[in-house]
Amino acid sequence: MQPLVSIIIPCKSIASFELESVEGCLNLNWENLEILILPDSINTSVSWPSKVKIIETGHILPAEKRNMGIKNSNGKYIAFLDSDAYPEKNWLTNAIPLFSDPTIGVVGGPSFLPPGDDLCRTAGTIILSSKIGAGGLRSRYSSGKPTEVDDIPSSNMIVPKEIISEIGGFNANYWPGEDTYFCLQINKDLNKKILYSPNVIIYHHPRQVFKPHLKQMWGYGTHRGNFARRFPHNSRHVTYFIPSIFVLFNLIFGIASIVAPDIFLLPYLSILGIYFLICFVTSISTKNMTLFFLVILGIPMTHVTYGIAFMKGFFSNMKNN
Repeated sequence: MQPLVSIIIPCKSIASFELESVEGCLNLNWENLEILILPDSINTSVSWPSKVKIIETGHILPAEKRNMGIKNSNGKYIAFLDSDAYPEKNWLTNAIPLFSDPTIGVVGGPSFLPPGDDLCRTAGTIILSSKIGAGGLRSRYSSGKPTEVDDIPSSNMIVPKEIISEIGGFNANYWPGEDTYFCLQINKDLNKKILYSPNVIIYHHPRQVFKPHLKQMWGYGTHRGNFARRFPHNSRHVTYFIPSIFVLFNLIFGIASIVAPDIFLLPYLSILGIYFLICFVTSISTKNMTLFFLVILGIPMTHVTYGIAFMKGFFSNMKNN
């Protein structure tokens, strides 16, 4: 018999993306489930199936919404899903059997671009799923290999409820980054593995390039930089530092090329030329002129935004939240 799975979807309000998310959950090849939607307030008169519960939360942080959902859930497993995402039909069928290995504490997988998304959202996914755009983190947005990782985004995360109970849920003092700290506790304190599985798939509407995408990158960079200083166990990897190195490289060599062009200008332009050549190849592969410009501009803007934010987070005494 299938164990009961509680799908928790925190959101601000219930609109088209949230309805799409619920529909995707109801179409899963997994019958024994409940869906908990946690909006700030109930703003719709939709008649919901019996599997769906609406829990009005007031204006609180996503971590607090997830904790409220956990408290009101009945499942053996808790599946966390962002409100602008929906699961592939075999999402749970592929994920739950992985917990037959008792050493595994968290399972997650890639977030693919939903069919029909607009070009500005498509550009965001292309940037983050490319080697030049996200490096080793690109597997979060594209197919990869089954891998033990340090953390899994809460947009696509499945965890046994008993494990959540052991760590007391999400720490609402952190946002964004509550999922990083959540995984840190499970991995370090409980000595459980965190598994990325390429067939545990969701379709996730990304932020639009440019402003919403860059705002998100700023938030990610700031929290990761702060966590790199405070929690090195799962945040002090070279990959996270590379955008900041890129920013400092341009600052130092840019100034040096002005002060001593005979020495520094040619090497600087050569390295920068290789970088933009890779950006060009990534962008031209889209075979769409609008996407080409969105991606070729979006890649360096993403790196600079994240790099500056990372340094800000690393060197700041940030208050939680």
